[in-house]
Amino acid sequence: MTKIKEIIIDTELIFKTELMDKMRNDYLLMIKSQNKFCCIDFAIINQLNLKCIYMEHKRKNINALNFDSFIINYHKLMLMDLYYENSIIVWECNDDVYFTLYNKDFLNLDKGVSYGQKIVNIPKKICGSGIENLILLIEKNILH
Repeated sequence: MTKIKEIIIDTELIFKTELMDKMRNDYLLMIKSQNKFCCIDFAIINQLNLKCIYMEHKRKNINALNFDSFIINYHKLMLMDLYYENSIIVWECNDDVYFTLYNKDFLNLDKGVSYGQKIVNIPKKICGSGIENLILLIEKNILH
């Protein structure tokens, strides 16, 4: 009997590798959380000044052009508010990368329920897009 190998694609590792390759900064260190239940996925640290920004990465198999907002778990936002206020939320979609800095006002945005979990709708109009612009936002927050 032949065993079929299960292949699991680690989209976070792929994203991390691509982002670090494009940033091309030897002083930035991007660490992936080893706890799969952590509310953020990465810490990006400037090794020269020890400034840090956190990142939550969501891989979505959608074309975001067809949507007006992105969703995120309400509990995740509450934890960001308590522990990881300096965070970027990233939605990696089929058509582009979208992102926003965490803002405590997100907790007051429209809410809904998805798969039994309370979610928040983040309007796309307040998000940036493009990997180059994401890199600029990261650098703005930790290089100076």
